[in-house]
Amino acid sequence: MRETAVQQNKVESIDRCLQRILKMSDMPFLGLYNKILDKNVRKSFKIKLSQSSDPLKQYLVYLNSWPAISLIYLTLHVCEGYGTRGTFEVYPFIEDALQTKKSLTAPQKEMLWREYRKTCLKLGLSISSRLSGVNYMLSKPTPFVPYNKIFLSESNS
Repeated sequence: MRETAVQQNKVESIDRCLQRILKMSDMPFLGLYNKILDKNVRKSFKIKLSQSSDPLKQYLVYLNSWPAISLIYLTLHVCEGYGTRGTFEVYPFIEDALQTKKSLTAPQKEMLWREYRKTCLKLGLSISSRLSGVNYMLSKPTPFVPYNKIFLSESNS
């Protein structure tokens, strides 16, 4: 029991540190924070999510408890996979990060997007103001789309 409390305090401390870094930094995209989120934290998140009976619900708990870690964790996972399959898919990498057994349903994607977006705003991060329309959850520059791809898309439009 004591070990769990110590681990909890350590994660909370890491998250507070990341929140300070996010507030002071001028990096425009969470995907650029790959060097400041410890690989052991990422591995631990993935293991805990894989052990959950409802990984999406568990991630949303993490998002509320440790917003900076959770945002960076998911964003990095998407960035590392984005475009590697020859397409610009996002959700397969989100589902892998969350360790879901099945594809996310449309309502689950909407809920995740809404909570992710709310957390970005809570931490003072800039995001798209779009709330509806075609592909609004993936429109430029939402948190789910890598920064460099935003500019490639805009220059090709």
